[in-house]
Amino acid sequence: MDDIEPYERTFFAFDFSTRAFLVQNRRYSPANLNPGKTLNRLIEIFGDAFAHIFNSGFTLIPVLLPEGNDLFVTLFNNHRIVELKISNLNERRVLNNDIELSEDEEENKAIKKLWNEDGSFMDSITIKTTAEGDLNDNIFAIAAINSPGAVIEKISYFDPEEDGFVTKNRSSFDKFPIPSLDRNVESITAFQTIINEVNRNRTILRRMRQIRD
Repeated sequence: MDDIEPYERTFFAFDFSTRAFLVQNRRYSPANLNPGKTLNRLIEIFGDAFAHIFNSGFTLIPVLLPEGNDLFVTLFNNHRIVELKISNLNERRVLNNDIELSEDEEENKAIKKLWNEDGSFMDSITIKTTAEGDLNDNIFAIAAINSPGAVIEKISYFDPEEDGFVTKNRSSFDKFPIPSLDRNVESITAFQTIINEVNRNRTILRRMRQIRD
């Protein structure tokens, strides 16, 4: 539709390799639109297409993404982070040698030594900045998210598309983030970016599990 602006479009992807159907979770300005209605319309379109092309039905099964840290780490690497909550640190093992907490070699060794030999039985840590700050280069944040066995419970970050801060909790983390996209990206660029992310993250998509009542 030539007259539709990029930020008014809904992007979706069907990955035949993993049978994953991904729909953009966005806010709509028209009151008659919401993610639920948009999903229902797409299901109807795909239902007709599958019946016509494959002589088969199209049944959508809601799923949850795996409980690993992968998607949290993706958000950490692509957004300005203002808050982190990480648990299961009491079970952590030694930080890998290739993890750099500081550009200063001596400082890096000293911080790692303190972190690896901590005997306080610290089990969780919450780190928060002001609205103007960021945790992306914070040595404690980097040490915590890279600690083997650590579980990222919560992350808050600035989202340019929302023009504000977004908080993701593990208990409700069921979205597949596509970084490097904003509301003004042209469709052809968005399509290629989505394809690239799906290809890179097929392991995550294969580990999705069905929501059970």
